[in-house]
Amino acid sequence: MISQAFLKRTSTLTNMNKSKSPIARLRLRAGLKQIDLALAIGVRSQTISNWEMGRDVPTLPFSRLEALTKALKCSVEDLGRIYIHDSIEEFQRFVKSL
Repeated sequence: MISQAFLKRTSTLTNMNKSKSPIARLRLRAGLKQIDLALAIGVRSQTISNWEMGRDVPTLPFSRLEALTKALKCSVEDLGRIYIHDSIEEFQRFVKSL
């Protein structure tokens, strides 16, 4: 039988993952720490943190964008779709709140 504590912990982890930014979700899926991703693309770990906290979005030259998608094991199109999808959901929530 599954304990209530296990179910609560699993639910908390699932909810935490849902609330993560697109970059954080991709980074975690790739099994990287923030510092690992930062080193792979030549930025400071604070930059990765800013992206994940929503303080900034990735704006990189093409060479670093290639490194980012390689490190995250995704395509440029995947990254774009995730950001557009999240933006659309955010916009829809805003409109509903009016």
